[in-house]
Amino acid sequence: MEIMTDFSGFIQALKLGGQLFVITSYGIVAMTSLLLGYVLLLVRSKSKVASCDGEERFSEHKPPDFAEFRERVELFSKIFPGVIYQSRLDQDFPMTYLSRNIANLTGYDMDDLLSPPSKKAYRDLIHPDDKKVVLDALEYGLNYEKSVDIKYRIIHRNGFSRWVHERGRVSEGGNQYFDGFLLDISEQKQAESDLTNTFLQLTESEHRIDVILDSAKLSLWELDCKNKVLKATHSFEHMLGYQKGELLELEDSKWLRFKEEHEFISCVHPMDQDRYRSSVAELIKGRLRTIDEVIRFRRRDGKWHWVHSFGRIVRREKNTPLLACGVLHDVHKTKELELALLAEKEKAESANRAKSIFLANMSHELRTPLNAIIGFSQLIQRNSHIPKEVLRDLRTINESGIHLLGLINDVLDIAKIEAGKTNVTMTPFRPQSLFNGIYQMFLLQMEEKGLLFILKGVEDLPLNLIGDEKKIRQLTINLISNALKFTEKGFVRVSIAYNSNMLSINIEDSGVGIAKSDLDQVFESYIQVGEGLQHKQGTGLGLSISRDFARLMGGTLTATSTLGEGSKFLLSVPVQVAVDCEQHEETRVVSYTAEKVFKILVVDDNQVNREALARLLGEVGFKTRMTSNGIEALETFKSWTPDLVFMDQRMPKMDGFGATLCIRELDRKVPVIALSASTLKEEEARILSAGGNEFLIKPYQEQDLFDAIARYLPVKYNYESIDYINGTKDYSELDIEQLADELSKVPRSWRRRLEENTLIADVQQIEDLLHEIASEHPKLTEYISQQVECYNFPNIGRLIKHSS
Repeated sequence: MEIMTDFSGFIQALKLGGQLFVITSYGIVAMTSLLLGYVLLLVRSKSKVASCDGEERFSEHKPPDFAEFRERVELFSKIFPGVIYQSRLDQDFPMTYLSRNIANLTGYDMDDLLSPPSKKAYRDLIHPDDKKVVLDALEYGLNYEKSVDIKYRIIHRNGFSRWVHERGRVSEGGNQYFDGFLLDISEQKQAESDLTNTFLQLTESEHRIDVILDSAKLSLWELDCKNKVLKATHSFEHMLGYQKGELLELEDSKWLRFKEEHEFISCVHPMDQDRYRSSVAELIKGRLRTIDEVIRFRRRDGKWHWVHSFGRIVRREKNTPLLACGVLHDVHKTKELELALLAEKEKAESANRAKSIFLANMSHELRTPLNAIIGFSQLIQRNSHIPKEVLRDLRTINESGIHLLGLINDVLDIAKIEAGKTNVTMTPFRPQSLFNGIYQMFLLQMEEKGLLFILKGVEDLPLNLIGDEKKIRQLTINLISNALKFTEKGFVRVSIAYNSNMLSINIEDSGVGIAKSDLDQVFESYIQVGEGLQHKQGTGLGLSISRDFARLMGGTLTATSTLGEGSKFLLSVPVQVAVDCEQHEETRVVSYTAEKVFKILVVDDNQVNREALARLLGEVGFKTRMTSNGIEALETFKSWTPDLVFMDQRMPKMDGFGATLCIRELDRKVPVIALSASTLKEEEARILSAGGNEFLIKPYQEQDLFDAIARYLPVKYNYESIDYINGTKDYSELDIEQLADELSKVPRSWRRRLEENTLIADVQQIEDLLHEIASEHPKLTEYISQQVECYNFPNIGRLIKHSS
């Protein structure tokens, strides 16, 4: 059998047994093995036959045997994937013909559904929800003689649903039968459902992504590297204040496109364009792995908006760039805040620099007269003919000057602490000497106010400790100063103790005390509380710096107080016991040994400071000359050729910086030691860059000055002990043991009275007691008398302890 068709859905002819018959086809005939329609062959008495000349004609033929046609129909039904049917046009549409595939479709055999008699009507298999739609469609086809084409569900014998596609029409030659086919489209419907669900999920996901992008102020971008087409999501327009499609062309539901690349660049701030264009080019060329730029875009209102652009390149297999993609993040508020913070930071730094300059200038002005006070007090002490009482007073002046210098340093140190520029310097020191010196510094002031000043525990301390002596000294002085300041009557007691590598300094007073509500503020910078506001003394920095220094050293500073009853401050700092530490007596330079007498030029515009330094150098054997400014210094340098120059910095006509530069042009080797009352690091760096060898800050200690000279000139110093300044005689440990043994022979009642008066530092009572034993114990009387004159009451206490 051979079928010829024009693919229009209408079969022209059927050649069967060498004869050509006209046939009618409903549905669609496919020339493959898949037949999507059905074929119902009706033999007509007249057949349309094509003649050899191409004209059509009808001729009479005797119809072939019907059994043979039925066999042919069965053959078609077997290869057809659906079900071919014929039903009567009765009320229930009973099936008169069904192909055998009906069992695969419905689960019922062909005989179960064929009429008559049928066990099950096909109509009853239609899903209840679809039955009305099917009947309406059939009614419409019958009334209007139209083909019926409908999709609906049937109930399988096993209870599940199947989708079918039915197509049919009333049979030709009468209205008794309805011919058609049924196709199982369940898999197609399931695929459509899955596709629909997937589409809905994708749509929902895209919507969620859009919501997330908008909420996170993010936009996606994509650049086609070949066509240079730049696309972005709608949130980019929203970011810049545009409506959807107002800035970019709509490409699809998700993407918007720039017409040209330059349109995108034109939205970028002119100052950012070159940088951004260059970054994108480097990304495409492979020189950059990612693009990460914060740039400005023009908003719809004309304002500039900060956006963070991040992206990377996607390449083909041969490393050819395919596209660049990434995100645009709205960082405008963050950037504005960052710029505001930066402006505030610069403003604060400017204010801090101004404060530092002010403090440095103030420090310079205060240090200049202090340099003279400390310098001359040290210079006069060199005179061995001055009475002991005067020497003691000079030392008090010197100690007070050094203490005042410490107060000036307080103001500068708080700035250093805030900037984190203060370090801990661990060196060996003698705690007994440290605290006895501090005791003597305050003793006169305590006596003038009528206060009992007590120092306890010093004799029990290790001989040598390792710690930051300078900071411990400063903290102790600050705390005692506060106690002295706020105590009008009663006592100030300083108790020192060492235990397990911890040095404890307890300062207790009977002063005005601090209210409980003010205790939290006593350690704040520039704040005075309670009675402190009435006293108006100090900088308000002492306790703040003391606490910060204590923390810096790994220690603590705490305060307890009762208003009207006094205060107690406990300072605890970690220290170590120094093992095998050499003991050095206090000495000073009196001369030097060298192959020649060295010449030193002193340059300073302040006459007092100039003369003090020149006299000190002359005392030990240096030849000196003095000038008051840089111009005079150059003239003297040329004519006198000194071996070393001490150069002040702030001078009229020519300052120390300019003079040092000129000296370096004349001689590269002569040492120039800069002297300045300024503590600014910038000034130190400036003078060293001009050729200065070293930088000393005024006021300086004698030994610091001589050490600096020895670093540049080949001198060997000669020293002498300065114990005589205290008006005391040197006593060895053996002497002390002998004196303690002698004291043990004095009546116990006398020793008890000596101990009581030593604790309260009652000079007059001790002198009266010494008169009682002077004739019998002259050496003991001499020793105690010398200690009283120098206010070395702790030494008397130790002697009493050793005698017990």
